Amino acid sequence: GVVGRLVNAINPLQPPPKAHSLLVWVCHLVSSRSASTSSDASAAQGFILNDEPITLFRLELERLQYILHFPEEVAFQLSATEYQLFYSIQPMDYVRYVSCDLTSVPVIDNPSPVRNLVKRLSEVSSWITHVIISMPTHDDRKTALTSIIRMIDVCWNIGNFNAAVEILMGLKSEKLRPFWLSLRHDEKQKYEQLCEMLLPSNQAAPSTPYLEAVQRALRMPQCRLIPFFGVFLRDLYAIVNDMPNVVVIGHERNKERLEV
Repeated sequence: GVVGRLVNAINPLQPPPKAHSLLVWVCHLVSSRSASTSSDASAAQGFILNDEPITLFRLELERLQYILHFPEEVAFQLSATEYQLFYSIQPMDYVRYVSCDLTSVPVIDNPSPVRNLVKRLSEVSSWITHVIISMPTHDDRKTALTSIIRMIDVCWNIGNFNAAVEILMGLKSEKLRPFWLSLRHDEKQKYEQLCEMLLPSNQAAPSTPYLEAVQRALRMPQCRLIPFFGVFLRDLYAIVNDMPNVVVIGHERNKERLEV
């Protein structure tokens, strides 16, 4: 299909992502908010069809677009928001989110605040895609890409791995196919390196550089670490699927049994 041709054009010498890789799982996580019938095919190829309407974080992202040429400042402002969001969520909220999802509760009706992290992943990635395709000329798009790559670098360096993944997913939109096809290999090299560090396509576990970076951040008291929440969710799905049943305590101390 179209996405398959895109992948082959960008990485003609590389095999497609493995079905159980972290990259494909995150693509499914983003695509789960879309009603697109081709989302599964896109995820299997490591690309997304991100038509997520930007609503919850719209004002923040519109404001940041005005300072896009100051990628360090954009990265720090994204981190300020995400630090508050990430650490306002309790561990049990992740279990509740997974349990509701596995019992077919729609994301919009999921009572867990983790849904806001999923929503932010979708909205930030959609925003990044929009930033590039809305530029009037090819040179402007390349300039925007340079700023966006710098944003990912800064997020990595300050320990905001969650935003780094959100931004990188925006660069994986199928809508950017013509743009990626127009770039030389050396212009895509940094992007491909970031993909292998943050969203490996050949393994289910996070990459070694990612795990080492998280460990370094944990040893730095001044670092406001924000790990990628999707890794937690993936582990929880694996655990819950291996258990005969799970009892979830609701917000009002009501017990709910999850049969899996």
